[in-house]
Amino acid sequence: MVITSLDNDRIKGYIKLKDRKNRKKTNTFIVEGMHSVLEAYKKGMVVELILKEDISLPLDVPYVYVTEEIIKKTKKRYFDDCSFIKIIL
Repeated sequence: MVITSLDNDRIKGYIKLKDRKNRKKTNTFIVEGMHSVLEAYKKGMVVELILKEDISLPLDVPYVYVTEEIIKKTKKRYFDDCSFIKIIL
């Protein structure tokens, strides 16, 4: 499934995680970039993997596929690999 709408509740939640207040409130944050994603995965910290619709990774975690438009709206920085994850502390 590919999420294409910025009005999706899950996407709205990702966007809210840009604010420190919401990260503290939910005790979650987003990690961006392939290296950081793999390090968090090795430590067992990944809740879900959010990927651009045409990318795949062989990791055993729930996936959410999104469009490039959503990637640009939800991330603080833009990486070519277009992968990021949601982590709960």
